[in-house]
Order: sequence, then structure tokens, then C-alpha cells
Amino acid sequence: MKKILSLIVVCAVLAVMLVGCSNNSGGSATGNNGSADITATNSSTDTQSVDASGYDDSFDGFVQYMTDGGHIKGDGTDLTASAIGAKQGKRFTVSAGTAKYFVELYEYEDQTSDIAQRTIANAKGDHSFHLMDSTESATANTYAAVTEDGKFLMLFTDSSSNDEPSDKKSSAAKAVESFK
Repeated sequence: MKKILSLIVVCAVLAVMLVGCSNNSGGSATGNNGSADITATNSSTDTQSVDASGYDDSFDGFVQYMTDGGHIKGDGTDLTASAIGAKQGKRFTVSAGTAKYFVELYEYEDQTSDIAQRTIANAKGDHSFHLMDSTESATANTYAAVTEDGKFLMLFTDSSSNDEPSDKKSSAAKAVESFK
């Protein structure tokens, strides 16, 4: 019974997060003046190594660093980040050839809450992303990377079978882990 209840809670939270991440959620995710996610065309040659020391240790600095490195483009869409214990977040939809993937960036100002600590620990441990008290990964297609200090988190979601997003994921994860 406890497992069934946990599964129902995880499904409900996942549904809420997916609605919160969508553009037509009626206000949960806002940004770009209510317009759709920015879709950018990146190829594997668009990413580049960028020196993190030239960027502010702020969410805007982190987003600019990831943009300058070619991992994301555009303004993204603001997310409700409190469900994972974060202060703020943005979602970017990126196209690479025929593949499409999503990059979510989050800032953890206060890392003392249980959910923030678990999210950061999972990202540092096995690069997984879990919801609530679930031991199951929220999605097998989401890769989590976090900065060494745990202040910034990236969720990279790719559901294609194309290798190009996999290369993008590796490149983006290395960039996140080397920020500040």
C-alpha cells in the first residue's frame, strides 16, 4: 500500500511539474511575454569552451555562460522552481538537426531544505533526477548535472535516439560542472 501511495504521489508531482514546464499552463511558467519556448538550432560544432571565471556567480551569469558556450540560445521560459527546492529556473527548447531536447537551468540559493539536498545529491551522485521521496528516476531521459558548490543545476532531457543530443548532453554537463 505504501508503494502504491508513493507511486500516486510521484505521478501527481510529475504531472504538476510537466504542466508547470509547459507554455500553456495558464501562468505556472511565464516568460517571453507568454510566448512559446525559444527554439534554437545548434549543431555539435556550435558548442565551445568558455572560461567560467569571466561570469558573475549569479543565475544570470550562469545562463549567459551556458549561452556563450553554445549549449542554449534565446531567453528561455521562466519556471516555477520551488517544487525541486530551487529559487528560480528557466527552460530552453533546443533543436539539433532533427532532434529536439530540453535544457532546464536552476539556481539553489538555500540548499538546506530536504528536497534541495536530495536533488543536488542525486545530481552529484548518479546524475539522476527524482521527484519527492521517490527512489525511481523521474525520467530515464533526463540527465542532471550540478556545479561543484551545488548552486546551479542543469536538467537535460532528450527522448530521441539520435546521438547528437547525447554529445550535447556530455558537453553541457562538463560546462555545468566547471562553472565557478
